Amino acid sequence: MLIMLFNTAVYMENAVISASRMISVVVPSKTRCFSIRNVKLILLLVSITSVLNSLLYYQDSCWIFFNSTTLLLDISNTYCGQILSFYGDFVFGVTIFTASFIMDIISIVSLRKMRKKVANTISVNMNKQRYHKELLMTVQVFINTTLCYIMLCSYHIFSDWLEVSPLMTFLTTNFLWCFVLASGGFTAIMLNNEIRRILIYPLGISLKKVFLTKDQAEEGGFTKPMTSFHMNGARAGFIRSANDPNHFCPITA
Repeated sequence: MLIMLFNTAVYMENAVISASRMISVVVPSKTRCFSIRNVKLILLLVSITSVLNSLLYYQDSCWIFFNSTTLLLDISNTYCGQILSFYGDFVFGVTIFTASFIMDIISIVSLRKMRKKVANTISVNMNKQRYHKELLMTVQVFINTTLCYIMLCSYHIFSDWLEVSPLMTFLTTNFLWCFVLASGGFTAIMLNNEIRRILIYPLGISLKKVFLTKDQAEEGGFTKPMTSFHMNGARAGFIRSANDPNHFCPITA
């Protein structure tokens, strides 16, 4: 039951991420509680809980399998199966995502207050960068929580109302479920520049041409663009000197 294990892990990790965002925004001084050691312990707890939950579906009266005819996951029509379907999936999911949603709202409200304070601080640029980073990460978690809410309601409620064709039932249940479970990664890539940079430039280096401005060229005597690169997110390169063809000047931009 790997899919149920993965499903439980996604539910719990979404709540953990919401909690980390809220702590980072509301009480930044407490972010040390998410040290590498503590994060490993949290991941271990999530993994153990997910495994134990998936083992419940190995009971003879609580089986679940993919029906290739209807393209749906069929749960045993027994008391145990109905309990797991309603309480183990729907109620558990709603509880987790409600807690995540509340923490996301607290983070968003705190970010609005932070935005008003940015203009009144001395280190404006530093605070703007922190605000922008926290905003993107909070939006990412909020989107994931909202999508999970929609998925749960669609799977357990809306799919019964929209049961007009097998295709519609499949789209509002299994397809939406798998899409939402995978959407966390897509959201992170779209909203996080650092992740995109790592995926595009896995070695931290990308080749590109750099052109100096007129003032830079006149000041340094460098007129011919040479190969440049990205290193750790900062653009850098080497420009050939017009006065000495054998001399190269490193530049950053």
